[in-house]
Amino acid sequence: MIPEGAHLAYHELKPGEQRGYTVVSEITVMAMTDDGRGILWEFIVRELLPVTPWGPSKDTITDVKVSSPAYAAYAEIPGFFAAMAEQRPAGMLGVIAILEACGAADETAWMVRNDD
Repeated sequence: MIPEGAHLAYHELKPGEQRGYTVVSEITVMAMTDDGRGILWEFIVRELLPVTPWGPSKDTITDVKVSSPAYAAYAEIPGFFAAMAEQRPAGMLGVIAILEACGAADETAWMVRNDD
């Protein structure tokens, strides 16, 4: 459960390159405080296109990168990780559907507006 006074959110980022993979899209998943104090934790979910010696794969995969400051996410949103394991979404639309089913709010417009 997200702590009281916070909410689950995500922010879609621009694609980039990663060794062995082309990043198709990337989102940052965050527990954000409701009172504007900031972010309690965050982790990244990427949609990747594997690059093989024969060229790019036809199928994408998803990758979740959680570092130690965000380990609380495993306890606070176990339903997200259980759904990822069960559904194994290959693309970002599936990941976003799981996030929204967990109650996440799309904060992309707010984050982009406040990045300037």
